[in-house]
Amino acid sequence: MMLAEQLAMLAGLGAVLYCGSTFLLWIMLWRPAGRETEIQKILGKALSKVRPA
Repeated sequence: MMLAEQLAMLAGLGAVLYCGSTFLLWIMLWRPAGRETEIQKILGKALSKVRPA
């Protein structure tokens, strides 16, 4: 495996782990008000428009 491929794979894995752990901690703290709550509301509205009823 080339060095660039390894670097890309590890960077992607790091991003997934970071986002996942941040989301898990947010859930464990009973979803305190903040940017994450606003993002959840925005994504919920956007997905409800995209998904068929």
